[in-house]
Amino acid sequence: MNPYLIAVIVLAVAFVGYDMYMSQKRKALLDKLTEHLLKGELRDFDDLMAENSTKRLVPPFNYEFLQLNRAMMGGNKNRITQLFDQFKTRMLNPAQKREIAIRGFNYYLEEKNNEQLTYYRDQINSLPDKAENAALKEEVNTYYRVTVEGRTDILDELLEKTEKLPEKYRGMNEYLISQIYEHMGNKEKTEEYINLSRKHMEMLGTAAQENK
Repeated sequence: MNPYLIAVIVLAVAFVGYDMYMSQKRKALLDKLTEHLLKGELRDFDDLMAENSTKRLVPPFNYEFLQLNRAMMGGNKNRITQLFDQFKTRMLNPAQKREIAIRGFNYYLEEKNNEQLTYYRDQINSLPDKAENAALKEEVNTYYRVTVEGRTDILDELLEKTEKLPEKYRGMNEYLISQIYEHMGNKEKTEEYINLSRKHMEMLGTAAQENK
């Protein structure tokens, strides 16, 4: 066999082996960073993120996305806004765009920032027409109609849908129902569904912890 060809094959195998090694190393690092966040070990997370090896191994999107999660856990609103603005300047693939849009919509929904909420609603609606996006678009547009537009005409529809759900999955719908009753000026029903929403969200959280 041609000695040059042998050298090329050996080199190619070496690069494949190196890539597999780096892939495993990157996964282990991302798992460790995620574990620090889930456990609330923010100082350990910050120390590991600051290491040069982390900046080399973790792809830019993942690195910024981890920073966003960290800022959210720490409640640093200025940093959260800065990172969302950074993502607006990035070339994101559809999966990345979807993830950031969901995070943005949920965050600005809680912040009651209608301008940003509208932006991320539009981002979600512009996602490809695929099955996995259909339910997301429906949910986001329902939230938008209730929280931003103040619509009350979907109350009966929401009540009917909620009744058909298992208890632990009713919390999000019940929150929307409470908002509709608030728009209608019905304080008693608003309070009733806020309490039900909290109860069922806690139930869902407990179930998630038990399944870990």
